[in-house]
Amino acid sequence: MSAGETLLSEQAVLPDAITSAYYFGLFSTSINMESIHRYVEGDKVFEVKLIKKAFGLVQAYVLFENGFSIGSVLSVKFSPSVVHVIGIKLIESYRGYKFHKPSCEIEGGVISRADGKSLGLAYYLFGVFTQIEANSGNNIILEVANYNKAALSLYENISVKRKANVDIQYVSLDEAGISKYAILRRKKIDRIYNDNDICCVKWTHIPLYNNVLTWSLNRVYAISDLDEITLKSMFFKFLYGSKLLIGGLVFGQPIVALKLYAKSVLRKN
Repeated sequence: MSAGETLLSEQAVLPDAITSAYYFGLFSTSINMESIHRYVEGDKVFEVKLIKKAFGLVQAYVLFENGFSIGSVLSVKFSPSVVHVIGIKLIESYRGYKFHKPSCEIEGGVISRADGKSLGLAYYLFGVFTQIEANSGNNIILEVANYNKAALSLYENISVKRKANVDIQYVSLDEAGISKYAILRRKKIDRIYNDNDICCVKWTHIPLYNNVLTWSLNRVYAISDLDEITLKSMFFKFLYGSKLLIGGLVFGQPIVALKLYAKSVLRKN
């Protein structure tokens, strides 16, 4: 990689996560990336690389196609065993691409779709992320708007099979699980709503968009049950939170992030 070349482009990051990406220095031109997996199909070379920042607590799994970044999964660790997804993005022009094969083998497992359909790049990228983090002993949690059908399809249909015949699948959390998640994220629950036997949450800080409740609901997914919230887990949240703050201030681009945040506030007002 030549000096001064940007490894991760803004176009490959979810818009809501760009400010965080700048804060933690994920767009830095002097950054180390670890190659995680390569998939070659004809003249196309797809490769997932990993960036770690803020003492390893912030990670970006970046998908490249022939050397250009086309998607990413950004995550942050809240504790030694909990990884929270803060943004998933695949550039729109690549969303329709399908592999010639219905599955993809990676070290320690196989990525496929539970509905049997052809494997797309979003499934490939998110499957690699899931496999690596699960094999590292981490529980993965994420939040998604109830109206985001494409994202819901990804989380509910992705299938990662380990060679030990252990399936990794995302499960929508019930009311008790959402309550634990709310404590971890320090979010206040306005109400829990049941949508076709799926628990959804409306957070207090989220307004009623167009006065329609269904546009303000989120689902919470995880690959295993959340542990009981204990003083130990909250201590790790404080410890890791301090590391994230320092990691961004020292090794990131906090001034750029502050300017972007200020612009977003002005636009809302």
